[in-house]
Amino acid sequence: MNATVSAVSPAAPPTPAALTWEPSDFPDEGTARDPEWPVGQRLYPDYVPEYDDTLSPDDPEYYPCHPEIAVVESQRHVMLLVFLLDVLRALLPGRGVFSRLAVYWAPGERDVFGAPDLMVTAARPARDPITSYLAFRDPPIQCVIEVVSAGNEQKDLDKKFADYQNELAVPEYLLLDPIRNTLVLYRLERGRYTVAPAPANRRVWSEQCRAWFAWDPQDHLRIWDVSGIEQRKYVELLNGESQARAQAEAELVRAEAERIRADAERTRADRLAARLRELGLDPDA
Repeated sequence: MNATVSAVSPAAPPTPAALTWEPSDFPDEGTARDPEWPVGQRLYPDYVPEYDDTLSPDDPEYYPCHPEIAVVESQRHVMLLVFLLDVLRALLPGRGVFSRLAVYWAPGERDVFGAPDLMVTAARPARDPITSYLAFRDPPIQCVIEVVSAGNEQKDLDKKFADYQNELAVPEYLLLDPIRNTLVLYRLERGRYTVAPAPANRRVWSEQCRAWFAWDPQDHLRIWDVSGIEQRKYVELLNGESQARAQAEAELVRAEAERIRADAERTRADRLAARLRELGLDPDA
């Protein structure tokens, strides 16, 4: 279980001038919720995992990989996670930054787990590879980030909200919604999540990530460090992906053109050899 956080949220640093712009209207972010959810409810009741009962419940290999970890996401969802991993690992050297890793918080309970889209921890566990995260023995989880998927909003607002608040006591929970281009940062205060205030342009400061987050008017996620220096832009990641895809497609076209040319050359050579044989000549001589 993570250590209890202070009831007083740390103050954000002054907003650097570089973060200022005039955005278009954004939807309201709403307020924090205190949902009721049966703790420990299985999300995949028909799934029967293979357990190795020869291991100790304190061994990370005792805990399996669950099907929730392999959920198929949209391309934008995946690209956002890649962007977040890229930026936060650069901003937080020495800390742990993980994506889609099963998190267990009850020793011996393998059916009670969470699977944050991304989480930041105080440090990386010493073992390698890290196949699961044990909140009761690994370094504390300091922030979780969920990227909303279509049809999955309620789980992020109900089940995961309750787990991160009540079971894991994660100091910060950042909810990014690329469908509506909104974001909400929840901070744990006296054991309950409250919404961190955000100015009109919807920037929010994460003390745990040491970064500012915002959607810009072009619907791109932007991240700045504590000094106001913008990190690698999401749009650059998208452009890089588009360029790589275009290069791969161009290479396929070139390969197909070369195949067609080789086939045509081979056909022409076969026809020429046949004509020479008709004339009583040996084409191989």
